[in-house]
Amino acid sequence: MKRKITLSIALVLSIVLVSLIKSDSPVNAEPPQRFTFDTGVITLGANENLRITAVSRPGSGEPIPVEFRQLNYMQTVCGGGICKQAVSSQTTSAPLRLAPNEAASFTCVPDSVTVRAVVSTTNRYLRVNAIVFDTATQRAKETHEMEPVTFIFY
Repeated sequence: MKRKITLSIALVLSIVLVSLIKSDSPVNAEPPQRFTFDTGVITLGANENLRITAVSRPGSGEPIPVEFRQLNYMQTVCGGGICKQAVSSQTTSAPLRLAPNEAASFTCVPDSVTVRAVVSTTNRYLRVNAIVFDTATQRAKETHEMEPVTFIFY
């Protein structure tokens, strides 16, 4: 009889201990960090394109995921010297991966005068330049190194 009571107590204690081990709390993994390079809205002149180049810097270790996006704007309403613009079309490239010291370029050929380019990645080792390119002279008119804006998605 003593043996049955001891086994019953051991069984009950093991069930209680197993139920205490189980946890329903979610794992709080850190969300991925995104780096976005944004030209802002640019008004291009005649025979001008916007060229975006992305270069994977040394030290990135593994290939960097990159995505290019072009947004074209059209004027909607003007009043009091202020004109409102709205996105008329947008194009997003297929995601690609840049190995260390590789580069990719994207030329925005706008269907309107006003254009914006956005480059997204999850790696801080990406360098992005925006170039206003004159198609008549085949030369760069302006070159700007873009700074990333960091977003953390929750």
